[in-house]
Amino acid sequence: MPAISIKHIYTALLVLSVILVFTIPDVLIELIVEAAHLIIEVVVEISDVIFEAVESMLDQFVEHSFHTELHDTQIIVFYIIFSVLMIPLFFIARLMPRAYYYLTTKADKSYENYKLKTQLYWLGLSRNEKIKLGVMILGGLYITSFFIM
Repeated sequence: MPAISIKHIYTALLVLSVILVFTIPDVLIELIVEAAHLIIEVVVEISDVIFEAVESMLDQFVEHSFHTELHDTQIIVFYIIFSVLMIPLFFIARLMPRAYYYLTTKADKSYENYKLKTQLYWLGLSRNEKIKLGVMILGGLYITSFFIM
């Protein structure tokens, strides 16, 4: 009996995934959406619990350190949390113009490179290959129209 290797397992999982995608795509999409929703919901809930715990500890600390009333404590805690959150946002806002310039420049270069490669590929095809490519594209669009409608 031949030994089962990791490559065989990956190949079997790939074949199983392809079969599942073609046989039950709606169930897979629903499963992915529900899993993403669950993960986001859990992350938001944990973040809320952590925030409330930090806020409560900060309330107790300010109230006992400065001997303030509830309203004064809440104002002080609000401005502390506001300051702590605004400092990173300030630095992120300063980085945004540079990031925007970098990403737009990179996107322009990438698009020009894509156009050049596509044009060189098209110019390298013979007339028969161009006809075959056109027929394949039109055939694919025709078959795809059955799934869309």
